[in-house]
Amino acid sequence: MAICCSGEKPVTKNRKSRSDKKTLKEIKRLQRRKELLNRIPEPVNYGTVVSYDRNTAGRRGPGRTLTDNADLAIYFYNKSNNSDYNLVNVLKATSTLSDIPIWGITFIAKRPCQTADEAITFQTEISEDIFTEKSTVDFVYVLDDAPAASPLTA
Repeated sequence: MAICCSGEKPVTKNRKSRSDKKTLKEIKRLQRRKELLNRIPEPVNYGTVVSYDRNTAGRRGPGRTLTDNADLAIYFYNKSNNSDYNLVNVLKATSTLSDIPIWGITFIAKRPCQTADEAITFQTEISEDIFTEKSTVDFVYVLDDAPAASPLTA
């Protein structure tokens, strides 16, 4: 530090170091990010309801959406397992009322060469994107095998 002619020390500004400036910038950036994240609404889930049950008195047949989604699930299962099942009937459907509608569908399907007694029960879950109007098969699995195909029968 240089000494002035009068013998006094010159007045220096209290400068913050570069690391302090970076720390302050980082804190401000994180605060802005937190504010933005707080503006994003939480996903809304209103619960799950039974949308269709074939055993309900006075019921109507499953709507077009349910049969279309069941057909989509069978298509997905057939492609994944190299099989050729066709929809016989929708048994039950549940839907989750939320920002992203999710259908849980239980249905029976059979191969063209099988009788209705040999039909297999499937279950699927399908998500629908309301913005793009596309459906996504989350999973499809067999609930039970036909009696003739069951490994427990002799």
